[in-house]
Amino acid sequence: MGLDISVDPKDSSFFKAMQLVEGVLLVLDPAGTPFTRIWCCFEESMCMLQKDADGIRRKLKLDIATIHAGKPCLIAEGLPGIEASQNFPLQLLERGFVIDIAKGEATQAADKQHILNSIAGKEGCELDTTEPPTEHPTFDEVNKLLANMFAEAAMPPSMLSQRCTGVAICMALLSEAKHSKLELNFCRRCDENLVSVWDSLKVHAGPELHHLALDFSNSKRLSDVSALGQSLGSLSTLQHLALIFRGCSKLSDVSALGQSLGSLLTLQHLVLNFTKCRQVSDVSVLGQSLGSLATLQHLDLKFCECSQLSDVSVLGQSLGSLSALQHLDLDFSWCPQLPAQLRHRFTSCEEFIQRAGPGLHWLRFKGVYTACRLIG
Repeated sequence: MGLDISVDPKDSSFFKAMQLVEGVLLVLDPAGTPFTRIWCCFEESMCMLQKDADGIRRKLKLDIATIHAGKPCLIAEGLPGIEASQNFPLQLLERGFVIDIAKGEATQAADKQHILNSIAGKEGCELDTTEPPTEHPTFDEVNKLLANMFAEAAMPPSMLSQRCTGVAICMALLSEAKHSKLELNFCRRCDENLVSVWDSLKVHAGPELHHLALDFSNSKRLSDVSALGQSLGSLSTLQHLALIFRGCSKLSDVSALGQSLGSLLTLQHLVLNFTKCRQVSDVSVLGQSLGSLATLQHLDLKFCECSQLSDVSVLGQSLGSLSALQHLDLDFSWCPQLPAQLRHRFTSCEEFIQRAGPGLHWLRFKGVYTACRLIG
């Protein structure tokens, strides 16, 4: 195989094969060695540097495998929920966020010289006779492309972990990549407000963004979500929104989130999780905004163990106007100030009807029962 490597790395069979494939399986050892090997970085980055007739870069599908704690782990693009991805060591993958191809290693020093010169645009005899530069704009472009690729791969497993990777992923993502889907985990680490979180996120929140999931679980200092609420209102093309505040024990006022929801008129899928937010008491603004989401098909609201919550009537009134709704999941378990018949998780409207009894009035849309009023 070594005989196949010529002075021009683009003439190697390895490089030519990479021009034909649609996807790559990257196998990582515990040290993340491929992130430091210049041949690995060169082959993957050169594929992404190629552009089609419309100027759009080629994008390889990427699967990543490793062994962690004696068990196989796999990130498979397009299959984010597979069991093997749940315990993927994200700290290992994060090494790909800081690749520096100019510092890449090669068994043969001449290979590194040829590769860096090739990336820098040298050709012919210059590949072998010119000392490669230590810095070059294309080196920076390669580093950013690779960081973006590994940051995108890290998003799905990060949502299954307890590791706060959101800021690191935002920093590694390319803003010009125009992401349509962002899934970011900020659990445990948020400050009192979310200003710094939005500052890291906003460069990626363009009109192309259709799917946004943010996890702030167990951020014990988080008490103010107004910065996030004010900013969400500008994302008018969102179709899927998930906000997880589970265990944010100081959070009490969620009205800013409610005010922003009313602007998301293309929203189809909404998940709001306030489980164990024990100071949340007023959801009236949130409830009022839900009524304007005419395209909403999937609604998942979790208020389990919200011990100060005593009135959800506005939520009920808004639900009655959601004629496109196909899936409803409400959880008011262990909310002691609510009427006893509502202190449950309702995974279907039929179950909600059966539990809640005659204190509710109902409308029916397309075979789905929905509450139009909740009475204590």
